[in-house]
Amino acid sequence: MTPSAGFDTHGHKDMEIISYVISGTIAHKDSFGHVKTLSAGEFQLMSAGSGIYHSEYNASATEPLHFLQIWIQPSSQGGTPGYQQKAFAQSSALTPVVTPDGRDGTLSIKQDASVYRLELTAAEQTSFKLAKGRNFYAQVVEGELQLAGETLQSGDGIHINELEEFAIKAGNKRAVALVFDLP
Repeated sequence: MTPSAGFDTHGHKDMEIISYVISGTIAHKDSFGHVKTLSAGEFQLMSAGSGIYHSEYNASATEPLHFLQIWIQPSSQGGTPGYQQKAFAQSSALTPVVTPDGRDGTLSIKQDASVYRLELTAAEQTSFKLAKGRNFYAQVVEGELQLAGETLQSGDGIHINELEEFAIKAGNKRAVALVFDLP
């Protein structure tokens, strides 16, 4: 997003909206009085519930903003809107950031879904176990990942639903991705 650009006040209802800032800073303001900024590496989870209005802008007049925003349908409609924000430690691991129960300091989503931040050093490998009947999705943020016989570059995504366990390997430099375990 270009400097100072953004989205004027608009409404959402019955949606779980996750924002992840890759670079730059977002300025957020909503109808429940939250006036926040999110910097690179931070996550925000806005539960729209029965309805919320908000605006979001690039907080800088000179630097671009790069962020991902993911919308997940909640397990039930209505309910009280909510706002959560957190920076998670940047480590070489599969780090949980969003879970249905908010365990271990994660953001709590109103859905049977989990989101992880994956960071691997060059050529590092990890594995992922997917329970039967679940869906895996990964969105590469930076670098290159190899999984399920595919090589993915920054900006690529992959959906897997028939493998129970598989390896995830970084290419020849650091790789970062968001990983989703979905119903």
